[in-house]
Amino acid sequence: MKHFRKVPDFNNYLVIIFERQDLPEEIRFQAGILLKNNVLRHFKSIPEDVTQFVKQHIVNLVGDPSALLRRTCASVITTIVSRVGIIYIIFISILNQSRSPII
Repeated sequence: MKHFRKVPDFNNYLVIIFERQDLPEEIRFQAGILLKNNVLRHFKSIPEDVTQFVKQHIVNLVGDPSALLRRTCASVITTIVSRVGIIYIIFISILNQSRSPII
């Protein structure tokens, strides 16, 4: 895993895997957990463009059909908020206002 952390866009791949509904839930879950742990442990060393990509894509999982993946998504978002601050919550709020409600 240490080798992959050196790949600048590794977290981009994780969020893409996490997002893909055609993959098994367990694989998506593992990608989400790895993403959360990378953000938690290595946020300051993640390139800004990767951070922005992750923030833009993670919100797509808020309405995932799987409760496990929704909880994992919430955990990733909480971890990002703990690193970025309240500004990210405002960003999510604005983004969600532009989308149709999740039922």
